[in-house]
Amino acid sequence: MVTIEEEIKHLKNECKDMNYYKKKLKEAELKLEEIKVRLQGVSSPRLEGVYIVKDPHKSDKLYWLEVEKKWIKERDKYQNIINELNRPIDSMPDILADAFRSAYIDMVNHDKVAEGYGFKSRFAMYDEINNALKKYFLTQ
Repeated sequence: MVTIEEEIKHLKNECKDMNYYKKKLKEAELKLEEIKVRLQGVSSPRLEGVYIVKDPHKSDKLYWLEVEKKWIKERDKYQNIINELNRPIDSMPDILADAFRSAYIDMVNHDKVAEGYGFKSRFAMYDEINNALKKYFLTQ
């Protein structure tokens, strides 16, 4: 069975990858936007006298619908990961949540974070964050 301390350690390690998850989410959203444009089509100027090599009766919409499904799954996967990581952080008081985000997501020096948020030391900050996370995991 997984202990609360292991859950907290795992959360902190996963939060270090939050920026990666956000980049992957943004990538999926951009791909979906690109696919949306391809599916809807973009009007183009009338080209008289131009020969079209592509078969005008064949549509590649089915292909783009399949690609769209793939990217929707990808986007949802990363959105769910981000939401799961934010759930325990959002349960903390605002100042602790901000300190946690600065220290573990934005990767700011922990001494500077503790000083900036008014903790006596980084160890005092660790204790308060861990206590808040323990309360969260005990209620789960």
